[in-house]
Amino acid sequence: MKKDIKVCRKCRVFVSGKQCAVCGESDLSSTWAGIAIVINPNKSEVSKKMGVDLPGKYALKVR
Repeated sequence: MKKDIKVCRKCRVFVSGKQCAVCGESDLSSTWAGIAIVINPNKSEVSKKMGVDLPGKYALKVR
């Protein structure tokens, strides 16, 4: 059985429930591509390009 992994469409963070813990949105998608794990957003060039301020697991593209 495949587990349906959801991603917030607004902030692109991976979500385990029915609502995003980061931004509070409930607009989630199961269609995403690529993963970026941000450990230290202050020193990460990738997090700056993505507009990410918090450490976590993010999708690169969300539909």
